[in-house]
Amino acid sequence: KMKPKQARFLEFDLPADLLSRIDDDLFNPDVGPLTIRTPAALPEQWRYGGFVDSEFKEYVRTMDSPLIYPHGRELNNVQKRIENSIANRYKIQPNGLPNWPEHYTDHDIEQGVLLQLEARWQKELAGKIGKIRSAASDVMLRNGTNSIFDFISI
Repeated sequence: KMKPKQARFLEFDLPADLLSRIDDDLFNPDVGPLTIRTPAALPEQWRYGGFVDSEFKEYVRTMDSPLIYPHGRELNNVQKRIENSIANRYKIQPNGLPNWPEHYTDHDIEQGVLLQLEARWQKELAGKIGKIRSAASDVMLRNGTNSIFDFISI
């Protein structure tokens, strides 16, 4: 029985018609490794207005690699995070410092939130890929077969 939350799986929410394209790309030497992107690769306007699943599915069909992790739905919460950070700019953290330097404008805070989110998404993706590679190494040591080859890149 497979448990998708295990360390050796990454789950992508994609239109069913893209599965054959991904399968073909995996075994096409001209394509090279498939790239997994973070939600930052999605259209910038979605960070402010969000999107619905039909827009996401239509857009990923146009991407050279439609693999997004974590899911693009993360963008639907970005505007709320930005607004909360701006509203709480002077709130004191446990270390005694304010959330943001006093001279930061709303735009500076917005850019800071976006950079923090991208760093968190990159870290989450890298951690997940690391766990998959570690699980693949364990399989290789146990039975001598490479279970993931080099199909993925970040």
